Amino acid sequence: MREKKGRPRAALHSFKLTRSEWIVLFCLTRQPRLNAQQISIVTGRPNTSIVGAVKLLQKKGLITRKTDIADSRRRVLHLSESGQRMYTAIIGSFIAREKAMLQTLDPAERRELGRLFGKIIAAADVWAKPY
Repeated sequence: MREKKGRPRAALHSFKLTRSEWIVLFCLTRQPRLNAQQISIVTGRPNTSIVGAVKLLQKKGLITRKTDIADSRRRVLHLSESGQRMYTAIIGSFIAREKAMLQTLDPAERRELGRLFGKIIAAADVWAKPY
């Protein structure tokens, strides 16, 4: 991915993660002990994309796969310490970028944006369908 003049590189690119890898990390910080199929269902991403991301993340040492203590037939994913550190670093850069984007809006515009996003999210059952 080539940088455009005057624009910073994308956060995920600078951390050498694909979007699917980021999705897996994000999901595991919100809900530990998921498997690849569950992440695929929750996010609407193709299972092959998530399975590939899981393999890459394991190879990088960012997640581990262990036998589920509640069901020994099931294997679940966990963030490693380095995975948690990676997530913290990435989310910090996302928060900083979001803050920079929102600085262009005055307080009333930020409230209106929040209201509009809330309206979109409230209708998610209509538009949020798996691909």
